[in-house]
This record gives sequence, C-alpha cells and structure tokens, in this order.
Amino acid sequence: MAELLEFPLLRVPFEALRRAAKDRKSVCDDVCDKVTLLLQSSGTSHTREEHLLSLSQVLGSLTGLKRKLHEVSGSEAGDAQRCASRLQHLQSIGLPPKDGAVQWNKLRLDRLLAEHLLRSGLHDTAAQLVGSGGILDLVDSHIFVAARCVTRALAAHDCSLALSWCEENRARLKKLKSKLEFKLRVQEFVELVRTDQRRCGHLQHAVAALVFGPRTTCPAYRPLFDDAAWASLHDTFRSDLARVHSLSPHSSLETLLQSGLVALKTPLSYAEGCSREDPLHLGEFRTLAAGLPSAKHVRSKLVCSATRQVMGDDNPPMVLPNGYVYSARAIELNLAANEGRVVCPCTGAACAAHELRRAYVV
Repeated sequence: MAELLEFPLLRVPFEALRRAAKDRKSVCDDVCDKVTLLLQSSGTSHTREEHLLSLSQVLGSLTGLKRKLHEVSGSEAGDAQRCASRLQHLQSIGLPPKDGAVQWNKLRLDRLLAEHLLRSGLHDTAAQLVGSGGILDLVDSHIFVAARCVTRALAAHDCSLALSWCEENRARLKKLKSKLEFKLRVQEFVELVRTDQRRCGHLQHAVAALVFGPRTTCPAYRPLFDDAAWASLHDTFRSDLARVHSLSPHSSLETLLQSGLVALKTPLSYAEGCSREDPLHLGEFRTLAAGLPSAKHVRSKLVCSATRQVMGDDNPPMVLPNGYVYSARAIELNLAANEGRVVCPCTGAACAAHELRRAYVV
C-alpha cells in the first residue's frame, strides 16, 4: 500500500524527464532538417541576394530552435533535480524510531497536506507550508502554479487561456482522448449566443440552442447556459492537468483518509449507542465517510467481558443459566475462585458447572 501511495512522487518527474527527452530529440531533428536544407540549397544556382535571404531565414529558424532547446534544458534540469531529491528523501526515511513516530512522519504529512492544498486551489497556503517545511522539491508546485492563471480565467468565464493550454499540450491530450477542447469550444459558442444572438442568426436552423436562447427553461438546453457549466470546465481542466503530468486522480491525503475510514466504518458506527472509542462517533468523521463502503468482516469475533480474550474453538463461549456468556478460560478462573461454583460477575447468580452450555458461532 505504501509503495502505491508513494509511486506518484517519482512518477511525475520521471514522466516529465521522458517528455523532455522527446522534445529535445524533436528540436535536434528540426536543426538537422534546417542544416540539410541549407546545404542542398547552397549547391543550386541562385543570386547572392537569394542566398543571403535563405541564410537569414535559416538563421532565424535556428535562433528559435536554440531558444526552444534552452527551455527544454532548463525544464529537464529542474525535473532531474526533483528526481534526485525525491530518491534521496525515500532512501533516508527508514523505519520510525521508538517514541518518535509523530516527528518522523511530519515531513510526509506536510507533503501530503501541501499537495492537497494545491489541488484544492489554495496556492498561497500551500506555498507557506512548502516554504516553512523545506519540501519544495518534494511537491509538484510548479504544475499547479502554472495552471493557476487558467483556472482563474475559467472562473472569470474566459476560455482563451485554457484553449492556449490545449494547443500547447495537443499531442498529449489527443493521446489521452481528452474532451476538454471540445467542451471549451461548446462553451465559447454558448457565450456567443448569450451575449449577441443576432450574430448567429444564420445558424438558427442548424443549432437548437439558438432557437431556445439563453433564458430557456427547457431541461435539455438550460444546463448549457447555466453557470455550473463553467464549474464543470474547471473540473475537466484540473482532471486533464493531472493526466497530462501523470498525477494521480486524487490527492494522496484523500486516498489515505478514505482507506482509513473504510477500515473503521461498520454498520455499528452509525448506531445510537456507538462506542466513543470509534472515531466515527464524531460528526466530522461521519461526514467524511459518507458514501464510502463499510469494512467487510468475514467472521464475527466475540470478546469475553471478564478476560478480554477472543472466544473461539480453543476458548469457546459458555452460556450461564441466566443467559450471560463468558469464555471457557473465564469459567475456569471463576470455578477456582468460588470453590467449584460459577458466580456470574454481572449479576452474582451462582450455578453448578454442569448447568453451563457451550455456544456456537455461525
């Protein structure tokens, strides 16, 4: 389980390095093509002015390629640094010391909280936590900070930055079969209908949304003009952002919390007499556990109230005439303490040993 939860910590910078290597190869291939084209054109009969124009064009192309290569190198260096820092972090963790598990786990908890804050859009709080904890290379802040302007634009009902991001990541989004760009285009069209319907008069016979208009109450078309469509675009962008950068769909903190709550949640957790030792007796934990499945118990366990030992085949439950149940070990101790008689610890009722009956748990 721990390996699966820590897997994105190394996967994200590793996948970024792999993409940077492909980008570097693409730039180098472009340079080779430009140089080859220049050599081929130099052997043909052209005037001096034509040669100078060709050289100027190739020089401009090579300058642009050099700039791209410099950007790829900078990104590659940052991803390599993050890979090295995270490998060193995982190697140095070790096992928690005795009486020091809280301090040992603090760095990991800070990292999980920072990631969750970034996914929730709380960038300033996450930045403070990252800075105070010294975990800059252990958190993918650069991904969410770069996407912050896109999410702000979507919140302001502007698709332009999100479309630019789609253009930059077109190959990756196409491979992931993303529908983000299509949804953005649809939303742009809806906004055109909302702001100035007269511009689209020639499409009224083809597009039903124009017929109904932005104030329609028709259930099939009202959601197109609702502000919730922008929230849906925001969620789609955040989801595709995670997929493009090989991030897990949910934060590690959310996964850990859900795993723990599933292990603790039982039907008795919501009963009236829920034990106060059960964390789910608190309303906050019950809210977090809403919708999660209950823990599956293949076999029930009976615990003796006298010895606190589990009752089973080697320590079977014994039923007293008054209906109280104790383990065989508790009965032996009771017989030894009461001169061959069994005295119920709860009611004080006494009985002989032959009056007891063994209970069987199915």
